[in-house]
Amino acid sequence: MEIWLETKQMKLTKETLKQIIKEELEEAITQADSSLSLDQTDPSDSLFRIMDQIQDKAMEHLSITDNELRNKGLDSEFSRMANEVVTNRLQDIDGMARELVQKYLMK
Repeated sequence: MEIWLETKQMKLTKETLKQIIKEELEEAITQADSSLSLDQTDPSDSLFRIMDQIQDKAMEHLSITDNELRNKGLDSEFSRMANEVVTNRLQDIDGMARELVQKYLMK
């Protein structure tokens, strides 16, 4: 991409600049892999939402808020633990399959 500078100054709005950046990133990504797009959702987003929900529920049980975790310097540690719990559980494919079978057979 070539950029020509002129002596005139051009004013861009923040929105125009964001659009230009998005288009340039989109072009760079699709040149690297044409199956990728900035408009596509990341498959990991669902996993992150689940981890957030688990953290929120655990904080309810602990009667603690985000601010309290942050003030104690434990927010990143709590996130790491939630990530560990979820990813360890996800690795138990057989256990989750057995649980599904049990639920199905009980219907």
